[in-house]
Amino acid sequence: MKTSHFFTFLIFVFLAGTLNSFAQDTELRAKRIGASAQINIGKSDDDPIAIISVSGEYNLWNRLSLGGGYAYLDGYLLQKQTFEIFARGYALAKPLDIFVQAGTHFYSGGITPVVKAGVEWQTKSKFFMGADFAMMLQTDHAGYLGGFFAGLRF
Repeated sequence: MKTSHFFTFLIFVFLAGTLNSFAQDTELRAKRIGASAQINIGKSDDDPIAIISVSGEYNLWNRLSLGGGYAYLDGYLLQKQTFEIFARGYALAKPLDIFVQAGTHFYSGGITPVVKAGVEWQTKSKFFMGADFAMMLQTDHAGYLGGFFAGLRF
């Protein structure tokens, strides 16, 4: 339980920094629509899992984006199709940036909060890519995942 408090604190710090920096925005990510694909591999309890997802997002400011998408979770014990929503806060508003993302996966059996931290590189063209580490916060255990993503911002 202490780990979830730590991640909640990290999200709060990054989102507070995001709110403080709205006046410093340039047009790197601000007011752009993005589409991306992602793969994460890890474990949930003792079940090895993989998540393949596609999502869209809108960058309100350089340091904050909101998005949603479809994710398919596949493991030996679990197979779920989920809808996900998320908010992502960027720390530096630079082409190479670190981020924290908080979101939720909705599926027929319930919901699962997901917290991610990672690094993203935004090119001067429309392409972006990155890597992240995710933690699925479930009631009786946590799942851990690592993965890569790539997409375009228009």
